[in-house]
Amino acid sequence: MMPVGDANRYFGNSSAESPISIVLASGTVLNSTFTKSIEEKFIENRNMSYYRASIVLTTDEVNQLFQNNAVRLSV
Repeated sequence: MMPVGDANRYFGNSSAESPISIVLASGTVLNSTFTKSIEEKFIENRNMSYYRASIVLTTDEVNQLFQNNAVRLSV
């Protein structure tokens, strides 16, 4: 889950099979696609929204993510 000031403005209308890239501090890029369980959540009193979504990573990708900070996320 990555909260943002306005989910649609920052990421566009994300849907199942939308590509996602996570750039790690090591320079490694993890590429995946969203699963079908995407939810847009709203925080009414702050006029903010965020997406809650899932991706599938291999065991090696998960290990890389635990060993390196994510520095950029592209959807």
